[in-house]
Amino acid sequence: MLLRNNLVAVSVLALFASLAHAQSVPASATDDRPTLSYTGSKVTKPHLKKETSKEAAKDTAAKEVKYSAPHDGEITVSDRDFNRFVFPAGVTQLVFPAGAPLLGKPVYLSNNTQVLIQLQRGQDKPVQMVVETDGGQVYTLNLLPRPVDGIVQHVDGARDHVPAHSEVKADQASDAAPHGEDIELLKRVVQGDIPADFDSIKLPRPTRFDKFTVVPLAGWSDGTSRRVMVFSLVAVPGQTAVVAPPQFYRPGINAVLVDGDVVDANNSPNLYVVEETNDE
Repeated sequence: MLLRNNLVAVSVLALFASLAHAQSVPASATDDRPTLSYTGSKVTKPHLKKETSKEAAKDTAAKEVKYSAPHDGEITVSDRDFNRFVFPAGVTQLVFPAGAPLLGKPVYLSNNTQVLIQLQRGQDKPVQMVVETDGGQVYTLNLLPRPVDGIVQHVDGARDHVPAHSEVKADQASDAAPHGEDIELLKRVVQGDIPADFDSIKLPRPTRFDKFTVVPLAGWSDGTSRRVMVFSLVAVPGQTAVVAPPQFYRPGINAVLVDGDVVDANNSPNLYVVEETNDE
Protein backbone atom coordinates (compact mmCIF):
# COMPACT_ATOMS: atom_id res chain seq x y z
CA MET A 1 0.00 0.00 0.00
CA LEU A 2 2.81 2.36 0.86
CA LEU A 3 4.51 1.58 -2.45
CA ARG A 4 1.31 2.31 -4.35
CA ASN A 5 0.90 5.69 -2.66
CA ASN A 6 4.50 6.58 -3.47
CA LEU A 7 3.97 5.76 -7.15
CA VAL A 8 0.87 8.00 -7.28
CA ALA A 9 2.79 10.84 -5.64
CA VAL A 10 5.62 10.49 -8.16
CA SER A 11 3.11 10.57 -11.05
CA VAL A 12 1.47 13.74 -9.70
CA LEU A 13 4.85 15.44 -9.27
CA ALA A 14 5.83 14.48 -12.82
CA LEU A 15 2.54 15.94 -14.14
CA PHE A 16 3.08 19.26 -12.34
CA ALA A 17 6.68 19.38 -13.59
CA SER A 18 5.57 18.88 -17.22
CA LEU A 19 2.92 21.62 -16.90
CA ALA A 20 5.44 24.03 -15.40
CA HIS A 21 7.86 23.30 -18.24
CA ALA A 22 5.15 23.89 -20.85
CA GLN A 23 4.34 27.32 -19.35
CA SER A 24 8.02 28.35 -19.38
CA VAL A 25 8.56 27.51 -23.09
CA PRO A 26 8.09 30.56 -25.43
CA ALA A 27 5.04 30.37 -27.68
CA SER A 28 7.20 30.77 -30.78
CA ALA A 29 8.98 27.54 -29.96
CA THR A 30 5.77 25.51 -29.67
CA ASP A 31 3.35 27.27 -32.06
CA ASP A 32 4.07 29.22 -35.26
CA ARG A 33 0.59 30.80 -35.37
CA PRO A 34 0.20 34.51 -34.51
CA THR A 35 -0.80 35.15 -30.92
CA LEU A 36 -3.02 37.71 -29.31
CA SER A 37 -1.38 40.27 -27.06
CA TYR A 38 -3.22 41.80 -24.15
CA THR A 39 -3.01 45.35 -22.85
CA GLY A 40 -5.16 45.66 -19.79
CA SER A 41 -8.62 44.64 -20.87
CA LYS A 42 -8.03 45.57 -24.53
CA VAL A 43 -7.22 42.86 -27.03
CA THR A 44 -4.78 43.72 -29.82
CA LYS A 45 -5.20 41.77 -33.04
CA PRO A 46 -2.23 39.71 -34.23
CA HIS A 47 0.27 41.55 -36.40
CA LEU A 48 0.12 39.84 -39.78
CA LYS A 49 2.64 40.53 -42.54
CA LYS A 50 0.33 42.39 -44.92
CA GLU A 51 2.11 45.74 -44.80
CA THR A 52 4.19 45.08 -47.91
CA SER A 53 1.24 45.72 -50.25
CA LYS A 54 0.31 48.91 -48.38
CA GLU A 55 3.87 50.16 -48.44
CA ALA A 56 4.11 49.41 -52.15
CA ALA A 57 0.93 51.41 -52.75
CA LYS A 58 2.36 54.32 -50.76
CA ASP A 59 5.59 54.20 -52.77
CA THR A 60 3.65 54.17 -56.05
CA ALA A 61 1.54 57.12 -54.94
CA ALA A 62 4.66 59.02 -53.91
CA LYS A 63 6.14 58.54 -57.37
CA GLU A 64 3.03 59.89 -59.14
CA VAL A 65 3.24 63.61 -59.99
CA LYS A 66 0.10 65.41 -58.95
CA TYR A 67 -0.90 68.63 -60.74
CA SER A 68 -3.34 71.19 -59.44
CA ALA A 69 -6.49 71.69 -61.46
CA PRO A 70 -6.53 74.78 -63.71
CA HIS A 71 -8.00 77.90 -62.16
CA ASP A 72 -10.81 79.86 -63.78
CA GLY A 73 -9.59 81.42 -67.01
CA GLU A 74 -6.56 79.10 -67.38
CA ILE A 75 -6.19 76.99 -70.50
CA THR A 76 -4.43 73.64 -70.21
CA VAL A 77 -1.88 73.29 -73.03
CA SER A 78 0.76 70.76 -74.03
CA ASP A 79 4.29 71.15 -72.71
CA ARG A 80 5.73 69.20 -75.66
CA ASP A 81 3.49 69.44 -78.76
CA PHE A 82 2.29 72.33 -80.89
CA ASN A 83 -0.77 74.10 -79.49
CA ARG A 84 -3.04 75.78 -82.05
CA PHE A 85 -5.04 78.93 -81.27
CA VAL A 86 -7.79 80.11 -83.61
CA PHE A 87 -8.86 83.78 -83.52
CA PRO A 88 -11.84 85.56 -85.08
CA ALA A 89 -9.53 87.98 -86.94
CA GLY A 90 -5.93 88.16 -88.12
CA VAL A 91 -3.29 88.45 -85.40
CA THR A 92 -1.17 91.60 -85.55
CA GLN A 93 0.76 91.24 -82.27
CA LEU A 94 1.61 88.32 -80.02
CA VAL A 95 3.30 89.22 -76.73
CA PHE A 96 4.80 87.01 -74.00
CA PRO A 97 6.50 88.07 -70.73
CA ALA A 98 10.30 88.18 -70.70
CA GLY A 99 11.73 84.71 -70.13
CA ALA A 100 8.61 82.87 -71.28
CA PRO A 101 9.51 79.18 -71.89
CA LEU A 102 8.82 79.17 -75.64
CA LEU A 103 10.44 76.61 -77.90
CA GLY A 104 11.20 78.53 -81.09
CA LYS A 105 9.04 81.28 -82.54
CA PRO A 106 5.25 81.20 -82.93
CA VAL A 107 4.05 80.01 -86.35
CA TYR A 108 1.24 81.94 -88.08
CA LEU A 109 -1.29 80.10 -90.24
CA SER A 110 -4.40 80.70 -92.33
CA ASN A 111 -3.95 84.43 -93.02
CA ASN A 112 -2.76 85.08 -89.47
CA THR A 113 -6.02 83.91 -87.90
CA GLN A 114 -4.28 80.94 -86.32
CA VAL A 115 -1.09 80.67 -84.27
CA LEU A 116 1.00 77.65 -83.28
CA ILE A 117 3.10 77.81 -80.14
CA GLN A 118 5.31 75.19 -78.54
CA LEU A 119 6.56 75.31 -74.95
CA GLN A 120 9.71 73.84 -73.49
CA ARG A 121 9.19 70.31 -72.17
CA GLY A 122 8.61 69.93 -68.45
CA GLN A 123 7.22 73.41 -67.81
CA ASP A 124 4.38 73.55 -65.28
CA LYS A 125 4.02 77.22 -64.38
CA PRO A 126 1.29 79.41 -65.96
CA VAL A 127 2.38 81.45 -68.98
CA GLN A 128 0.59 84.61 -70.07
CA MET A 129 -0.03 85.30 -73.76
CA VAL A 130 -1.43 88.63 -74.96
CA VAL A 131 -2.83 88.74 -78.49
CA GLU A 132 -4.00 91.72 -80.55
CA THR A 133 -5.99 91.22 -83.77
CA ASP A 134 -6.54 93.50 -86.73
CA GLY A 135 -10.12 93.92 -85.55
CA GLY A 136 -8.84 95.81 -82.51
CA GLN A 137 -9.56 93.05 -79.99
CA VAL A 138 -6.97 92.25 -77.32
CA TYR A 139 -7.03 88.83 -75.66
CA THR A 140 -5.12 87.83 -72.53
CA LEU A 141 -4.76 84.08 -72.28
CA ASN A 142 -3.28 82.27 -69.29
CA LEU A 143 -1.72 79.01 -70.43
CA LEU A 144 -1.13 76.12 -68.04
CA PRO A 145 1.48 73.67 -69.41
CA ARG A 146 0.84 69.99 -68.73
CA PRO A 147 2.20 66.69 -70.18
CA VAL A 148 -0.73 66.25 -72.58
CA ASP A 149 -1.17 66.17 -76.34
CA GLY A 150 -1.34 69.44 -78.28
CA ILE A 151 -4.62 71.32 -77.99
CA VAL A 152 -6.77 73.44 -80.31
CA GLN A 153 -8.29 76.51 -78.66
CA HIS A 154 -10.97 78.52 -80.48
CA VAL A 155 -10.84 81.98 -78.94
CA ASP A 156 -14.01 84.06 -78.62
CA GLY A 157 -16.04 81.58 -80.65
CA ALA A 158 -13.67 81.72 -83.64
CA ARG A 159 -13.91 79.07 -86.33
CA ASP A 160 -11.30 77.63 -88.66
CA HIS A 161 -10.93 79.98 -91.63
CA VAL A 162 -12.99 79.07 -94.68
CA PRO A 163 -12.57 80.95 -98.01
CA ALA A 164 -15.56 83.09 -98.91
CA HIS A 165 -16.17 81.36 -102.27
CA SER A 166 -19.69 80.23 -103.04
CA GLU A 167 -18.40 77.20 -104.93
CA VAL A 168 -16.77 75.74 -101.83
CA LYS A 169 -18.92 72.85 -100.71
CA ALA A 170 -19.50 71.85 -97.11
CA ASP A 171 -17.46 68.67 -97.49
CA GLN A 172 -14.52 70.77 -98.77
CA ALA A 173 -14.53 73.30 -95.92
CA SER A 174 -11.93 71.36 -93.94
CA ASP A 175 -9.45 71.91 -96.78
CA ALA A 176 -9.24 75.57 -95.77
CA ALA A 177 -7.95 74.73 -92.30
CA PRO A 178 -4.20 74.33 -91.74
CA HIS A 179 -2.97 70.92 -92.81
CA GLY A 180 -0.97 68.83 -90.37
CA GLU A 181 1.55 68.03 -93.09
CA ASP A 182 2.33 71.73 -93.57
CA ILE A 183 3.00 72.12 -89.86
CA GLU A 184 5.24 69.07 -89.76
CA LEU A 185 7.08 70.12 -92.93
CA LEU A 186 7.92 73.53 -91.49
CA LYS A 187 9.05 71.99 -88.21
CA ARG A 188 11.32 69.51 -89.99
CA VAL A 189 12.90 72.13 -92.24
CA VAL A 190 13.65 74.39 -89.29
CA GLN A 191 15.43 71.44 -87.67
CA GLY A 192 17.37 70.76 -90.89
CA ASP A 193 15.50 67.52 -91.67
CA ILE A 194 14.37 67.79 -95.32
CA PRO A 195 11.88 65.07 -96.38
CA ALA A 196 13.25 62.55 -98.88
CA ASP A 197 10.50 63.30 -101.43
CA PHE A 198 11.45 67.00 -101.62
CA ASP A 199 14.05 68.04 -104.21
CA SER A 200 16.08 71.23 -104.39
CA ILE A 201 14.75 73.92 -106.72
CA LYS A 202 16.24 76.88 -108.56
CA LEU A 203 16.20 79.94 -106.32
CA PRO A 204 14.52 83.20 -107.30
CA ARG A 205 16.34 86.53 -107.33
CA PRO A 206 16.57 88.56 -104.09
CA THR A 207 13.71 90.95 -103.42
CA ARG A 208 14.43 94.45 -102.14
CA PHE A 209 12.14 96.13 -99.64
CA ASP A 210 12.42 99.58 -98.09
CA LYS A 211 14.71 98.65 -95.18
CA PHE A 212 15.87 95.11 -95.96
CA THR A 213 16.40 92.62 -98.76
CA VAL A 214 14.95 89.11 -98.82
CA VAL A 215 17.76 86.82 -99.97
CA PRO A 216 16.86 83.20 -100.91
CA LEU A 217 19.08 80.63 -99.21
CA ALA A 218 17.47 77.32 -100.12
CA GLY A 219 14.28 75.84 -101.51
CA TRP A 220 12.68 72.43 -101.98
CA SER A 221 9.55 71.16 -103.71
CA ASP A 222 7.63 67.89 -103.70
CA GLY A 223 7.03 68.38 -107.41
CA THR A 224 3.28 68.56 -107.11
CA SER A 225 1.67 70.86 -104.57
CA ARG A 226 4.04 72.18 -101.91
CA ARG A 227 7.23 74.16 -101.72
CA VAL A 228 9.30 75.28 -98.74
CA MET A 229 11.72 78.20 -98.91
CA VAL A 230 14.36 79.61 -96.58
CA PHE A 231 15.39 83.25 -96.86
CA SER A 232 17.73 85.60 -95.05
CA LEU A 233 16.54 89.11 -94.21
CA VAL A 234 19.48 91.44 -94.79
CA ALA A 235 19.28 95.07 -93.72
CA VAL A 236 19.85 97.89 -96.15
CA PRO A 237 22.98 99.76 -94.96
CA GLY A 238 22.10 102.17 -92.18
CA GLN A 239 18.54 100.84 -91.79
CA THR A 240 16.78 98.94 -89.01
CA ALA A 241 13.46 97.11 -89.31
CA VAL A 242 11.18 95.20 -86.98
CA VAL A 243 9.61 92.17 -88.65
CA ALA A 244 6.89 89.64 -87.83
CA PRO A 245 5.36 86.70 -89.71
CA PRO A 246 2.13 88.53 -90.69
CA GLN A 247 4.18 90.78 -92.99
CA PHE A 248 5.04 87.86 -95.24
CA TYR A 249 1.65 86.26 -95.78
CA ARG A 250 -0.13 86.36 -99.10
CA PRO A 251 -2.63 84.00 -100.81
CA GLY A 252 -1.16 80.52 -101.06
CA ILE A 253 1.16 80.86 -98.06
CA ASN A 254 0.31 78.15 -95.53
CA ALA A 255 2.88 78.74 -92.79
CA VAL A 256 5.52 81.34 -91.92
CA LEU A 257 8.24 81.44 -89.30
CA VAL A 258 10.88 84.11 -88.61
CA ASP A 259 13.66 83.29 -86.14
CA GLY A 260 14.22 86.91 -85.16
CA ASP A 261 12.28 90.17 -85.02
CA VAL A 262 14.98 92.78 -85.72
CA VAL A 263 16.81 93.30 -88.99
CA ASP A 264 19.88 95.54 -88.79
CA ALA A 265 23.63 95.54 -89.37
CA ASN A 266 24.10 92.90 -86.66
CA ASN A 267 20.98 90.78 -87.17
CA SER A 268 19.84 88.92 -90.29
CA PRO A 269 17.05 86.57 -89.21
CA ASN A 270 15.95 83.62 -91.34
CA LEU A 271 12.50 83.45 -92.88
CA TYR A 272 10.86 80.04 -93.46
CA VAL A 273 7.84 79.75 -95.75
CA VAL A 274 5.59 76.85 -96.77
CA GLU A 275 3.45 77.63 -99.82
CA GLU A 276 1.07 75.92 -102.16
CA THR A 277 2.23 75.34 -105.73
CA ASN A 278 0.97 73.83 -108.93
CA ASP A 279 4.11 72.23 -110.34
CA GLU A 280 2.40 69.37 -112.13
